[in-house]
Order: sequence, then C-alpha cells, then structure tokens
Amino acid sequence: LGKDLKKLKKTYADLEKVNKKTKSLKGGLSSKVAQLEETSIETGHYYVQVLDYLRDIPHSITFITTPSYDHVDNNHKPMVPVQMEELIDMTRMIRELNSEINQCLKSGNYSTLTDIIAKQQRVLKFIDTLRKKQVKRIKLNEVGTRNSMLFLGILSESKNLVLQSVNLLKSHRDFYESVNGESEVE
Repeated sequence: LGKDLKKLKKTYADLEKVNKKTKSLKGGLSSKVAQLEETSIETGHYYVQVLDYLRDIPHSITFITTPSYDHVDNNHKPMVPVQMEELIDMTRMIRELNSEINQCLKSGNYSTLTDIIAKQQRVLKFIDTLRKKQVKRIKLNEVGTRNSMLFLGILSESKNLVLQSVNLLKSHRDFYESVNGESEVE
C-alpha cells in the first residue's frame, strides 16, 4: 500500500511539472503565432491545436492519477484481480500506441498514421468492452460503488487520452506539412 502511494505521489509530481511546462508553452502562444509568416494562418491554427492537445493529455492523466491516489490513500477496497488484469492489458495497449505515436512525431514520417489510427480504434473498442464487463460486474454485485466509480473513471480518461494522443499526432502532421509547404494527407 505504501509503495503504491509513493508511486502515485511521484506520478502526480511529475504531472505537475508537465502541466507547468505546457502551461508555459500555451502562455507564449501569442508571441509564437506572431512570429509566423503573415500568410500562415493555417500554420498558426495547427500550432494552437498542438498546444491544446499537449495541455489536455496531462490533464487526462491527472484525472486518472488523483482519484487513484485518493482511493488508495483512503484505504478503499482494491480492484478485484480481473480489473487489475484488464487495466494492465489496457495500459500495455496504450503504451504500444503511444510508442508508435512518439516514433512518428520524432521521425516526422507520417506514413504509419493509418496504422496508428487503426490501432487507436482497437484500443477504443477494448476500452468499450471493459466498460461493458464492468457494468456486468456491477449488475452481479461483484464490485462496490467506489471501485466502480474509480474503474469507470479510469476507462473514461484513458479513452480521452487515446483520442487526444492521436489528435495531437494529426495536428502535428498538419503543422509540419503547413510549415514545410506539403499538402495535407488524411
């Protein structure tokens, strides 16, 4: 229990740093957009989108971490083993997706975007399946209210995180292509 609290506390502290950094980037938005060429209204638009998604992603992680911390800190009953397995599977899928997104962002090669979107859809479908399984557990009285609220909240924010991550990639691609004068590819 103490180990879990320490991990959650560290994650929250790391998130605070990321939130401050993205807030700072957003705060410098006007000066960055003003530096763009006058004819690059689209470029500025994509830049704003990228920053919006950069701000939203750590917020979703915060909305997963904070309730998890509170749940553990208040000594509520832990997740049942099947829930833990499901969350581990979902986390693995999201990590794999994020790894591909990061590779794409670092390389500036967006040729794998279609594959990434297909993987995103599989993750979203898996999250929906987990939600249905949780509803079934609720109906069968296998889990309590607090447990269910936490689990469903984690699923909801994980879904948001997956959506925001791919949207960030698309906006980054559009920004990159706008800056480099390339045509948009959807």
